[in-house]
Amino acid sequence: MRVEQRIGRIDRLGQRFADIRIVNLHYSDTVEADVYAALRDRISLFTSVVGGLQPILARLPKVIEATVLAGPAAREEAVRSVELSISEAQSTAVDLDAFADDDLDLPPRPEPALTLADLRKILDRPELLPSGADAKPLDGSDYRYVDGEMQHPIRVTVDPEFFELHSDSVEFWTPGSPSFPRLDLPA
Repeated sequence: MRVEQRIGRIDRLGQRFADIRIVNLHYSDTVEADVYAALRDRISLFTSVVGGLQPILARLPKVIEATVLAGPAAREEAVRSVELSISEAQSTAVDLDAFADDDLDLPPRPEPALTLADLRKILDRPELLPSGADAKPLDGSDYRYVDGEMQHPIRVTVDPEFFELHSDSVEFWTPGSPSFPRLDLPA
């Protein structure tokens, strides 16, 4: 239920990003890892209908608690039980996205003040950056970026595909990102 609630807080109507990456960390070779692996492998946990998952996720803490000290056979049985519940939920699930998009009238979004191409031009011409900031190209899609507030340089990119492949080691340099310079405009 905590995982479901966390995802619900991130993926809400009005979310500005089309793709959201959810990462759950757990220790390998544990009951928790086995159960979450079963959920991840058997259903697309983060794209399935929440209603069908609720009963499964609600009982996970008790399954884990009852199984944690019981040994490998009990762990395997717990995983089989969760997988069976998932299969049953999948067979009766309703895909809300299938009909929600048709009925959803969102107002048109204004064009952004800065496009990703504009941001790349800024990184390619460091003189356009605020005082104390500097950017040096690295491998064509990423840059070594520093500003006066950072202790160490970081890697940044304005290429969404590059960021998707390297999100563990590069920042997506766009307004709103912690690495993007704040523009303190007069009130």
